[in-house]
Parts: sequence; C-alpha cells; structure tokens
Amino acid sequence: MKPVKKLSLLVALAMSLGLVAGCSSTGTNGGKAGVAGPIEITQPITISFWHTHSDQGLTALNNAIAAYKQKFPNVTIDPVFQGTYSELSQKLTAAQVASTLPAMTVLESALIPQYADSDFMQDLNGYAKADKVDLADFAEGMLKAYAYNNKQVALPYMVSTECILYNKDIVDSEKLTIPQKWGEMEAFLQKATKFDAAGKPTRQAMAIGAWDPWYYEPWFLNQGVNLINSNNTTDIASDKSVGIVKQFKQWMDKGYLQMPYGKGASTNMRQAFIDGKFVAVEYTTALIDMFVQSCKFNVGVSFLPGADKRNSMIGGCGIVIPSKISDDQKKAAWTYLNFVTSPEYNIKWATDVGYMPTRHSSVKSADGKAFLEKKPQYAAIFNEFDNVSMRIRHSSYTELSNYYKEAIGKVCIEGADPATVLKDAETSMNAVFKELS
Repeated sequence: MKPVKKLSLLVALAMSLGLVAGCSSTGTNGGKAGVAGPIEITQPITISFWHTHSDQGLTALNNAIAAYKQKFPNVTIDPVFQGTYSELSQKLTAAQVASTLPAMTVLESALIPQYADSDFMQDLNGYAKADKVDLADFAEGMLKAYAYNNKQVALPYMVSTECILYNKDIVDSEKLTIPQKWGEMEAFLQKATKFDAAGKPTRQAMAIGAWDPWYYEPWFLNQGVNLINSNNTTDIASDKSVGIVKQFKQWMDKGYLQMPYGKGASTNMRQAFIDGKFVAVEYTTALIDMFVQSCKFNVGVSFLPGADKRNSMIGGCGIVIPSKISDDQKKAAWTYLNFVTSPEYNIKWATDVGYMPTRHSSVKSADGKAFLEKKPQYAAIFNEFDNVSMRIRHSSYTELSNYYKEAIGKVCIEGADPATVLKDAETSMNAVFKELS
C-alpha cells in the first residue's frame, strides 16, 4: 500500500479555515499566557470539560469537581463524556473546525506532537508562574511528557505506566527472583515455568502484551533501539532490534513466555493471570487495584527490568486548555487544572481514580505515606518515580507504530522470522518517512 503523506486531519482542516497560528483567534492571548496572578474568578462562568471517565473514574471526577467548587464557587464545570481517547480526538478535530471547543479536555500523551504542531494547546507556563506553581515538583518524566518545544502544553492528570505484576505467593514460596535486568530474564523464565510429562507448559512464567506497542516499546528503548527517530529514521531492523525479537520468540517457543496479540488478548491475559496460569504479567499500573481485589493470591509489583536504561513509558492522559478560546475560559479552566493536580489534592485524586500520584511532595507527604500503607504495591513504582518517561514522539506515530505492531504480531501468532518481518516494517516506515520529507 502506498503511504499517504502524514499531515494530520486536525492541521489540514484547521489550515483550511484559518485556525492555525497567525490567523484569527477567539482568545486575546493567541496561545501566549500573558496573565497576572494569583488567578481569581470574580464573575460567574460555566466551562465544559471533555473527558473519558467511566465507572470509578466518573465518581472520582464528580468528587473532584465538588471539592473544586468549594474553592471556586463562581465556576461551574460541565463534564462531557466523549468516549475513548481516539473518539475524543476525532471530536476535537471537528470542534476545532466548528469553533465549538471545550474550555479544557483530556489528551493522551502520544497525541501531543500532532496537536502542538497545529497550535492547538495553550502554553501553561504563564499561568503556572502567575499562581507560583512549582512545576519541578512533578515527576520529571511525567512533566516532560506534556511539554513541547519549551512550552508546558498540559499537566499530567491520570498517569499510569507499565509494570510487572506477579504472584507473590508463588515467588516467595519457590524463592524466585523477579528480574530487574534484561540479562536476568532467562533464569526467571526457566525456573518459573512448569511442564507436564508431555512437555506442555502447565504454568508459564510471564506474559507481555503485544496488542499495543506501548507494552513492549520500553524493552527496545531501554536497550538503545529507537523505533522511531526524530530525524525520520528507524532502528527497527537493526541487529539489536532483531536480537530482542528473536529472544522473545525463543522464550515463546520454549513455552516460557506468551505475547498475546489481537482481539480479546488483553482480557484473556488478565484472566489467565488471575487464574494462576502466569506467574507474572506486564500490565498497566492503572489495573493494580483491580488485580489486588480480583486475585486470590497476594499480588506483587516490580518496575520493568532495565538494560542500558531502566525507564518505563507514561500512559493515561493530561489536561489541555485549547489556545483558541476566550481568556476568561482559559483562566477558569486553569484554576481547575491547578486544583486537581495540586499537591494538596494529588493523593486524593490518585486514590479515587486508581492512577498514580504525580508530585514528589505528595508522595513524601503524610498522605503519601498513608497511600503506600494502603497500597504497598506502588512502592516499586515510587522508587523509580522519575524514570517514567514520555512516549515516542512523532506526528505520524500511529501509522508508523502500526507497521512494527503488525510485524511483531506475525512473530507472536504465526511464528514468523523476526529478521524478515522487521525488515518489511522498516521498508514500510521508510516509505512514510520519504513522503514526509
């Protein structure tokens, strides 16, 4: 299939209607936060907040809005559910064109480059300065994930990351060691896997999700493999990259490891761990509470094994304030964003929504210590707080990552040769890069 030149729909539509930088704007700042502080809201105003919350998250959101209202009685927040991150993004595109944007919206971190390149997001640095917000108090990687070209275009809101969840009862009783480095994986996988007399695994050591590249991208990045480079190149077919996938394939062939891929893979892997069929799984920290409540065994948590580096990647979303709305809307939206991410509310929010705290001061506070006493599984993540890093950044990330997702899927499902399928992925990715040049 011939690649299509990747100018995002958001940018293309906005350009056609004169909505990008340099054109007319309903806000007087033009994307620049020239505001004085502290910021107060003295006149009644109603603003809309587009979100993706459901179930537990919706309850947490309603609690946060009610608590915020106590401090800012002049602001009424209208929360509007917009479906998944992808569905919300499509609606933002249409709203940008129709000039019906909300005052604030959640945005998945991988979409930051696409929206930043269209001048969609308000730079929050001026607001933070006006209210004397110590941005350095946020975990370093979490903050960087929502910065772009020296602008703080969002603040981390619902943050998750990859982690290793494991059956602590089995690990303790069999004296297993959860790998902390790539080089320790083989020993753990071999020792933790059990076979029947016919050589069929009755219990496998680990599962790593292959249905979403987010789960395995850190295993490459921590070994110096840049799947998508900023200069429009890829290391996907490099010797090191091929070696990583070959190693995964060898472990799968031996019965030690599964890399579930395709429809239903996430649900099936989740249930298999609960049923004791895996000793460990790589999953999102957003589901730690669910596993603790669902498993009949004690659940342990470990940070991802390291190699040249030991980073995980941010998941979840931040809150963005569009640049093309009125200044009054921006200020009102900022007061909520500042409130819900503040050190005072940070632990409350993390507890209610089931995601991670984002501030050093919160983690070190009395509330943070109480959080860990209640949820000791998070200690392993807090110990690596600043190693939660931004996702791969490229305006064509979705299209490019699909090529290596499909390649690794063929290895997982069909047992395809890693070198062959990764070379095919490289060829397809290079065609996209060429169209972009």
